[in-house]
Amino acid sequence: GLGLATAALQIRSLGGGINVETAQGRGTRVSLYWPVAKIDATAPDLGDAREHDLTGRTFLVLDDDPSVSAVVASFLEALGAEVACCEDPRDAATAIEEDPNGWSALITDYDMPHLSGGALVARIRPKAPDLPVFVVTALAKRLSDPRLSGDEVSGVFAKPIDLVQLSQALAAIPSRQ
Repeated sequence: GLGLATAALQIRSLGGGINVETAQGRGTRVSLYWPVAKIDATAPDLGDAREHDLTGRTFLVLDDDPSVSAVVASFLEALGAEVACCEDPRDAATAIEEDPNGWSALITDYDMPHLSGGALVARIRPKAPDLPVFVVTALAKRLSDPRLSGDEVSGVFAKPIDLVQLSQALAAIPSRQ
């Protein structure tokens, strides 16, 4: 009786949400939405806005959880970027292979079905050797994939991602277009 109500209160107090869908004969589906990063009631302090201006940049955001991609995309778009999102690393690889110069950077989750972030980087490097790649992972402190060492990636971010730090890193890369 009170379990769902208690869960909803806890999730909402953290800035998340809950959705319940039910249909006769099909059952009930409960979706829990957790914030990607700590939500602050005030806008994030971006300091000098010029340091975060992403106007004219085009980013590909890859995460097998579309809600994560949507949050990252919304934040980057608010800073002037154009953002494309995808859930399957094979689709991201194809998009990059077909137009390696069409992207300012790739922002990718590490742990995904079909291809890990490391396998994706290995696959795209022959066609896009200079594409900046930023990896986002819950395993940031334990990540030891040799395909992500040296100059293969421009940065590794822990989940939940600090969007201000990400925007600083993206703004610091030279424009490719």
